[in-house]
Amino acid sequence: EFEFMISREIEPFILELKERFSVYRLADVHKFKAASTWHLFEHLNRWKNTGGWHVALKELRIILGADGKYPRFDSFRQWLIDPAVAEINEKSSLKIKRQALHGLENLL
Repeated sequence: EFEFMISREIEPFILELKERFSVYRLADVHKFKAASTWHLFEHLNRWKNTGGWHVALKELRIILGADGKYPRFDSFRQWLIDPAVAEINEKSSLKIKRQALHGLENLL
């Protein structure tokens, strides 16, 4: 048996954790093979109730761990975005599609 106390200074942060983290079933994600799929899923899952997630291409590269890699967009899409989207759609309850919007990736 143990007891713990939360100091008044950090209490608001502890109580707001639910708003800052996404919740998902491990059964939905444990089969992901690529780290980029996992990262993309986490971000999309946070925005699933808003109708879409708009992200700048540079930010998406950072999120997927590809900053400085795949300088051509078609290679980036072919080797990271498309496989991650396909894996999320196949192995999770989250269903997404992607649209390019002049320098932004719009993931729905």
